[in-house]
Amino acid sequence: MNATVLTMDEARPEAGAIVIEGERIVAVLDADDGRPGERVDLEGATVLPGLTDAHVHFALIGTKGDHGTDPWVVHVLQVARFVESALQEGFTTVRDAGGLEPAWAQAVASGTLAGPRILPAGSPLSAPSGSMAPSRMPIAPRPLAMGPYSVVRAWSLRNSALACSRG
Repeated sequence: MNATVLTMDEARPEAGAIVIEGERIVAVLDADDGRPGERVDLEGATVLPGLTDAHVHFALIGTKGDHGTDPWVVHVLQVARFVESALQEGFTTVRDAGGLEPAWAQAVASGTLAGPRILPAGSPLSAPSGSMAPSRMPIAPRPLAMGPYSVVRAWSLRNSALACSRG
């Protein structure tokens, strides 16, 4: 209570109290309505909705924009730190645009790792000489798009592989 709550609603751009159940905001109020529960005075604070980043590459952390050359365990710990940092920075949803194993999204969803909801693209699609082509970035085997029909085929193969990995 007593916070400036940015509602992102033009009709009511600010509110004064929020109701939280578990880890979710369930109501935004103009003022404390007297319902039972713990009160936290946030005088002087501003509360805003979670941020979304639509283009991240959590796992491509090498100096060449690839997975890097660190031992695998070091790489995994660095990726975990980046995922957790994104949440601490206010991001509640991210779309990883390629290079991140979809199991990271499952780890966050299950509570194994603190982080924003991850929408993983899995392996990126690339033209033969594109920026994500295996010759330029040898990360994981992935389909090459040689024209419009192969893009559709590559996308279908990629989605089938993601579905299988999710069990």
